[in-house]
Amino acid sequence: MNKRYLANLDNAERNDLSELVKKNSIVPQKRTHAQVLLLTDCTMRGLASNVEAIANACQITLSTVANIRKRRVLECLDSPLNRKKQLRPSRPKIIAGENEAKVVAMC
Repeated sequence: MNKRYLANLDNAERNDLSELVKKNSIVPQKRTHAQVLLLTDCTMRGLASNVEAIANACQITLSTVANIRKRRVLECLDSPLNRKKQLRPSRPKIIAGENEAKVVAMC
């Protein structure tokens, strides 16, 4: 697979990701994405490890590895770790605006 997006992490980012992987109470998706980012770091290994080896090690698909790299390079470090907000929520709010303020004030 073509390595179009190469992730370079500095020491602070690498330490943050390492601490994130070591935590016990963390969402599994966030841990997996942090592991992928650590394995794809180009500054530690020259060119990053083989994409197939990373996918097998983390038990994810090749396209997921590519998408995590892409989001890291094009956006920021937190982007691949956190889910994207929905542009259009699948369900509209039941209570909104002034009615929501009244309900909150009653509680």
